[in-house]
Amino acid sequence: MVREREELRSAGTPSLVDDTARPPKIRRRGFVAAGVGAAAVLVLAFLLYGSLVGPERYWLPLDREFMLLRAGPLPAELERFGAGLTAYREHDAVRAAELLGSAEVPESYTRLRDLFLASALALEGRHADALDVLDRLRVERLPMPWRARARWVSYTALRDGGRVEEAASLLDDLATRDDEIGALARHERQRLEKRGTAAYSGTPNSTKPAQ
Repeated sequence: MVREREELRSAGTPSLVDDTARPPKIRRRGFVAAGVGAAAVLVLAFLLYGSLVGPERYWLPLDREFMLLRAGPLPAELERFGAGLTAYREHDAVRAAELLGSAEVPESYTRLRDLFLASALALEGRHADALDVLDRLRVERLPMPWRARARWVSYTALRDGGRVEEAASLLDDLATRDDEIGALARHERQRLEKRGTAAYSGTPNSTKPAQ
């Protein structure tokens, strides 16, 4: 635990890139079996959740970024940013959007802030505002897997904002991916097919009318 903490403290600015680092191998069979069992439970929980409410409420993974920022005391200029990430982690989209939208951060943190701000805005129902932030973010320049995750946020904002054709085109593209977002997109497409094309007109979780 001490080693991991020190590694996080020395990692510097979050880069949105964490896929290349592989966790150390666990050699004890008991721990491996426990890990496999826990993974199976998580997958089952995700499938059950998706079958009940669909993927409308998608929250970006945050643990690594949160740990990097909480590894030590935050400098004063990042306190509001850290509070915004805390609100996002607690699934408080309104407060997260408020804090992140007003957080002034060094240039090296702007992409991280804007990505979670766009997601919070989309979850709050401010679809046009979320798309404006994503345009500023230049999603296509983000490293993977964050690029795909940001495009999923774009899809939800387009869908819930009533931009039907753009949403459908983006969903078809995302569904070809062989990763978490691809699986999410394929599940979404099946869900929409069951509900019919009218599902694109908005979702029950939207808190504001389509703009």
